[in-house]
Amino acid sequence: MLKLGKNKNASPDSGLKKEAVTNTPQGITAKGNTLRAIGSMALAATLVPVLLGFTYLILLREPDLQERQVERVASSFALQQATNVYQFYTRIKERVQSAAMSPLALSAIASASEDDIALVEKAMLDFFPEVVSLRIIPIGDMGTADFSEGNQGLRNHIEVDLVRRASEGEETQPEAYQFEDQWLTSMAARVTHPRIKEHWAVMVVTIDNKQLSRQLKSLGADSGRFALEQQYTTPGGQKKLDVIATSGDGPVGPNTRYADVPGTTWRISFSPSETLMATLHIDQVPLYAVLALIVIAALASLGIVLILFPRKLDAEVNLVISAADQKTPLTLGVPELVTIAKQLRRATLRALRQSNTSFSDIPRPEVETIDMPGPNLTNPLFQSKKMIDEDESLDLDLASGAPAARPPEGKSGQFPEHIFRAYDIRGNAQTELTDDLVANIAKAIATIAGEMGEQALIVGCDGRTSSPRIKSILVRSLMEAGRDVVDIGLVQPLLYFATRRRSWVRNH
Repeated sequence: MLKLGKNKNASPDSGLKKEAVTNTPQGITAKGNTLRAIGSMALAATLVPVLLGFTYLILLREPDLQERQVERVASSFALQQATNVYQFYTRIKERVQSAAMSPLALSAIASASEDDIALVEKAMLDFFPEVVSLRIIPIGDMGTADFSEGNQGLRNHIEVDLVRRASEGEETQPEAYQFEDQWLTSMAARVTHPRIKEHWAVMVVTIDNKQLSRQLKSLGADSGRFALEQQYTTPGGQKKLDVIATSGDGPVGPNTRYADVPGTTWRISFSPSETLMATLHIDQVPLYAVLALIVIAALASLGIVLILFPRKLDAEVNLVISAADQKTPLTLGVPELVTIAKQLRRATLRALRQSNTSFSDIPRPEVETIDMPGPNLTNPLFQSKKMIDEDESLDLDLASGAPAARPPEGKSGQFPEHIFRAYDIRGNAQTELTDDLVANIAKAIATIAGEMGEQALIVGCDGRTSSPRIKSILVRSLMEAGRDVVDIGLVQPLLYFATRRRSWVRNH
């Protein structure tokens, strides 16, 4: 008995796939997993540069940026305070010089009287509340101050040296010193009478350095520690530094920045406070978050490839295998499988043609008598004696339940009409089911299948000796007519299962 059914789906089921994985015929096996190895290499090629880049950002670039930011802000604070101190010193100097040119001061200089000078000094102090003391030192005929009877009210040798240098025409700078446990700063300026050239004097003004400390608070004490430092050289040539005014609080260290006060030996040092450093700190949490997202995305991408690509490859391979014995167009999603699919199809079709040719050479038996079910009854007990005694027959059945093919009109004399039953085609294998008749029946089935939109047909046979010949002619004729054939071999009931299974797979 030969069974023919429609192939509802070209792809094999999961059972074939499972068998292909577990069985290794001819010693074919797999060692390792190339996809995972390549994926790991790709992941390493992606993550290593990313990690190196973020290591550079976190360990080198971010600290450098933060240091530059601290440098810029701290230097800006120091420069601003240096400017404030310079402007304060300049304002006092200009006011003193302006007061020295007043008529009252000039009259005292012209008279050179100690009483007049004392009165002028007292009067001028009323106009300078920030000044601790103001002294006008007359210059004698020799161009120097007379210190024969004392220091003329000067506090120490620093003020004496200021007067000496000013009297000699030098441009003096303010000098800070410690006197009676407090820091003072003295400035000296030469004052000349505009009309009496031989009468001139040196004016010495002293301020309390608390005035300078108040100037340092102008930018806010919370910013950090401001210190006004005076640099000088000892007689032994050693350079020293005195802090003459401070304001605020902050650790002195690598973040301390300096700015010189123009026209003086002073400089401003600024040490940022912890509060200011906290505002200047560059938060690296976003950088770590971005790094974590990149690593997660890379791992997720690798996981997607390792999970989805094998599934897609399995589906493509199964499609290639299922379509190996077909002539219909095949479209693949993995271009690398096209060459394999072509070679497999050529080999399969070649082997199928050789198999069909060998089947046609099998010698036909004279007479074969088998018990076969009738058109509607499946048990031989309900069949007639004539049907049981018939020679070997061919049962062609469309699994969809459609009626069997009818003989072409006008050609009923070419074959016995009685072989066409309600649900099958049954006749004597030797005298009735000839090669030409089977070929014509196959062409008719191919035509009907085409009209029904069915491209692939399932073919199976039973164990009778005429089955290989009849199946060979049937398969060859169906393929010549343009149909694809799925040969499931020596089976009978499995034909219905295979047809039903293919239909379910396609619909689901």
